[in-house]
Amino acid sequence: KNVDNLFELLIEKGISITKYHAGMDNESRKKNQDDFIYDRTPIIVATNAFGMGIDKSNVRYVIHYNMPQSMENYYQEAGRAGRDGKPAECLLLYDKGDVAINTYLIGHDQPDLTWKDRELKLLDKMVTYCNTSGCLRKYLLEYFGERVASNCNNCGNCSQNKEVTWRRFLKL
Repeated sequence: KNVDNLFELLIEKGISITKYHAGMDNESRKKNQDDFIYDRTPIIVATNAFGMGIDKSNVRYVIHYNMPQSMENYYQEAGRAGRDGKPAECLLLYDKGDVAINTYLIGHDQPDLTWKDRELKLLDKMVTYCNTSGCLRKYLLEYFGERVASNCNNCGNCSQNKEVTWRRFLKL
């Protein structure tokens, strides 16, 4: 539903875009995926499962419209951008409602309390990332065990220009 709503909003703005989600028929999903991969459509709105197995080198932006459930998921999804080594950006739009949805999804029909507790701790680390005022790159690298001596001076928190808008990413 979110994919369809965002897709419609952006189509109304005149943006060349396609979409991808499990509720679509196989033929439409395949066509839309190919249109994106082969650069016939520059933007795709998709669920987070879309990126799995996609190896498109020239992705410049990844925009998370909803917060991922864990840093691992975020890192993997954000890592779809800039695979060609050229500059790329990732924007994470965060709303506290994302926490409630993810908490529900983690606990829904899951009898294994150990698994549920571990997943909730991973979600808590993701929430901390979303709320930190420190260097985002440093937080991410330290989460994965790297020691980082200084801030990156490039992420949204380190940057002098902290105003990030849809216009910047989509050139509306």
